[in-house]
Amino acid sequence: MKITDSVKIVQACAPATLTSTAGDGVFVDLRAVNQVAVLIDIKNGTSVTASNISLLQGNVTGHLGKTLSFNTYYKNEDTSVGDTLTKVTASNDSFLTLTTNSKNLQYVINVPLENLDSANAFCSFRVDVANMANAVGSVSYVLETIYQPLDTSVIA
Repeated sequence: MKITDSVKIVQACAPATLTSTAGDGVFVDLRAVNQVAVLIDIKNGTSVTASNISLLQGNVTGHLGKTLSFNTYYKNEDTSVGDTLTKVTASNDSFLTLTTNSKNLQYVINVPLENLDSANAFCSFRVDVANMANAVGSVSYVLETIYQPLDTSVIA
């Protein structure tokens, strides 16, 4: 089996300076998903402003509800010297990216689906990247779906 037979990859934020609406990832319906990882890749320039990374949850139409709580994420803040991801504790359901000039960064968040507010019918999520300056980033979601063919939907 190929990896593309078991996961769906969604481009959440195209490569850009991820601030304002460019940093608003697409909402994805999670009702047919076993697990999700958010992959964030960043190329720092000079005089970088840290990006604030958080997750948001909403209902089936993508109506924004509230922050989606997560406790940990993984980081590699210099991919030019290695590929090891280090587990880190999130602070208040978010984290800031490294501001060191000219570094290539990678962050991974395993989305805790059990933290979705199902009592309020929240079944979708998106990443929110704010305040990026003098850097370029992109965000992808990797979704393991319950059914074949891979049938999760992006909520426009």
